[in-house]
Amino acid sequence: MADQKEMRAQYAETLIALVGEGKDIVVVEADLMRATGTGAFAKKFPNRTVNVGVAEANLVGVSAGLSAGGKIPFAATFGCFASRRAFDQFFLAANYARLNVKLVGTDPGVTAAFNGGTHMPLEDIALMRAIPDLVILEPSDPLSLDALVRASAGRYGSVYMRLQRKPAAYIYPAGEKFEIGKSKILREGKDLVLVALGCLMVKEALKAADLLAAEGIAAAVVDALSVAPLDIATIGGLMNATGRIVTCENHRVTGGLGSAVAELIAEGESSVRQRRIGAGANEFGEVGTQDWLAERFRMTGAPHRRRSQRIVLKRYTMAEKTKLAIASDLSGFPLKQELVKHLSSRDDIELIDFGIESAEAPQPYFIQAPKVAKAIQEGRADKGILICGTGQGMAIVANKHKGVYACVVDDLFSGERAKIVNNANVITMGGWITAPFLGTQIVDAWLAMAFTQKMEFKKDFLTNAFNKVVEIEGEQFK
Repeated sequence: MADQKEMRAQYAETLIALVGEGKDIVVVEADLMRATGTGAFAKKFPNRTVNVGVAEANLVGVSAGLSAGGKIPFAATFGCFASRRAFDQFFLAANYARLNVKLVGTDPGVTAAFNGGTHMPLEDIALMRAIPDLVILEPSDPLSLDALVRASAGRYGSVYMRLQRKPAAYIYPAGEKFEIGKSKILREGKDLVLVALGCLMVKEALKAADLLAAEGIAAAVVDALSVAPLDIATIGGLMNATGRIVTCENHRVTGGLGSAVAELIAEGESSVRQRRIGAGANEFGEVGTQDWLAERFRMTGAPHRRRSQRIVLKRYTMAEKTKLAIASDLSGFPLKQELVKHLSSRDDIELIDFGIESAEAPQPYFIQAPKVAKAIQEGRADKGILICGTGQGMAIVANKHKGVYACVVDDLFSGERAKIVNNANVITMGGWITAPFLGTQIVDAWLAMAFTQKMEFKKDFLTNAFNKVVEIEGEQFK
C-alpha cells in the first residue's frame, strides 16, 4: 500500500465499488466532476451520473427527488456551496422531508487554499450542526474515507461529509473497522486529550503530542471522525479522566467540534477545562498555500503545544493551591515585591513571604535562602522562589539542603526548562538582571510545567565550588 492517496480518487473508487456490490447509488454533480474526482464514476456509470451545472440548490433538490424515488444520491460540490449556498434546500428538501441525501462538501477549511476566503468553508459544520438528526462526518485518511462512505450508503438518512480532495497519508492499517459516531484513539496519554478532526488536524495533533512528550506531558490523541453524533463515551471518558481537552479543527472555533465538546462539558456540569484550536471566531478565510494558511490560522502543531501547556498548568493548580514560599535579600527586594503582588492575585497560589519587609531591613541571602528551603523540607511549602543580585548565591545555599533542587533562571526558556531538565522545586532569580514584567512571566512559565520526570539536578559540584565564596561573603555581615 502506498504511503498516501488522493482522497477524491478514493471517494470515486468507493462509489464505483458500492455500485458493483449492488447499492443503488447515483452521483449528482454541480459541474465539478474533475475537482471532485468522480469523472471515473461517470465514465463507468453514465446512467447513474447527473450533472446539474452550477446550481447548488438544484443539486440538492434533484438529489432529494432521487432519494424519494429509492436511489442513494451522493451529491458533491465545494463545501462553501454545499453549506452556505444550498443550506435552505438541504434543510427542507432533504432533512425536513426525512430523505436519504448524502451531501459531500469538498475543500473544507484552509484546504481551499488559492480559492480564497469566498470558497473557504470555516463555518460549514456550524451550519450543519443546526439541522436535526443530520450525521456530520470528516474522514482523516483514505481508509477512513472508504469506510465512512460505505457506512453512509448503508444507513438511511441524510449525511454531510467534509472531504479533502488532495492526497492524504494513511493513518490506519488495512482492515481497520469504523462506525458512524465512533472515534479512534490514536495515542494514549494521562495529562490531557487532543481531539482532532480531519486529515490536516489529526496530523498536526499527532505532531503536537510528540512535542509535548519531549517536555514530559503525555497527551492522548483522538481522531473524532464524527461530529454528529459525537462519540460521547470515548471523548467524554478521556476528558473526564485527564481533566483537560483541546479540540483541533480545520474550521472556525465557533459552532464546530469545539462547540460540540463545550456543550458536552457544560451540560454535564463537568470541571473539565477546554481549549479550542481553529480559525478565530471573527476571522474570514484568505488566499494562500495550505501550509501558509494553516500557520496563519494557528492550526499547526506549535499552537496545539502552547495551548496544551497552558491547560496542563490549570490541571495541576486548580485542584488545590500550591504552597509557594518566597524570600529575597536587599538586591532582590524590588523584584520580590512585584512577584508577591502578582502571585497574591492568583487563586491557585498560597503565598508564604519570607522576604525582608523593606529596603531598610536588609538580610543576606545565606540567611534568607534557608528559610524557604526549610519550609519545603518541613512540608509547609511545595515550591520556592529566591531572589538576590544574580540568583547564584541563593541557588548555592538552597542546594545545600536535602530535598531542595534549586535552579537559576533568567528568561522564559530557562523558567520552563528548570522543571523539565532539573526537576527544580526552587527557582532563583537575579534582582539586578530580571525586569519585573519578565519575572512574573518566568514564574508563570515555571509553575505551568507539570512533569513526571524524576531527573535530579547534579548540584554537588556547584555547592562545593562556591562554599568558600559563601563563607567569605558571610564575613562581611558579621
